[in-house]
Formats: sequence, structure tokens, C-alpha cells
Amino acid sequence: MDSAPPDDFRCPISLELMSDPVILCTGQTYDRSSIQRWFESGKRICPNTTMPLHDTRLIPNYALRSLISQWAQTHGVDLKRPAAGRHGSPPSGHETLQKLKQTLETLV
Repeated sequence: MDSAPPDDFRCPISLELMSDPVILCTGQTYDRSSIQRWFESGKRICPNTTMPLHDTRLIPNYALRSLISQWAQTHGVDLKRPAAGRHGSPPSGHETLQKLKQTLETLV
């Protein structure tokens, strides 16, 4: 059985397993702490779509939270531990470079 979480359970910003997934007005989901840090840094665009955000309210994604919780329980993952210990196997170098490229493109 693969112990790495499905990619959809990882925050697109931090690449860590999400413990508090929230949805933006663009329909994209992020972990609350990661998107809050994104906003605190002054950014007002969606990290995935690069669309300007006309609304920065965060809507809890209860369905995804439940799926992540079920996965974590099945795989013995404690969602209360610090994020560094929750992500399972690290993303590949290619995945990391793709995410970095996407992030950098939003900044230019």
C-alpha cells in the first residue's frame, strides 16, 4: 500500500498534506495556513490560476477535509503533527520545479 498522500490532498503552495483545506473564489483549494501567508505577503491573485481575487474569503472544504482525514487514519498519519512530518514521500524534483515555475510566473 502506497503511504504517500494523493496529490489532490497536498496544498499547491506548500506541497504538504492539507489539514484545513479551504476554497477560494476561483474554486481552487489550499491549506488555510498557506493561503493566509500568501495573502499576508500582499498577493491578491490565485496561485494556481493567476486570476485576480475579487474576494479573499476562505470557504472550508469539508468534503476534502473528510477524505484527507479518512486517508490519514487509514495510513496512520497524525494530522496534528507539524507539516514537515506529514507529507509522506517528498515530491519529485520535476514536481517541485513545476510548482516553483508556476509561483515565479505569478510574480512577474
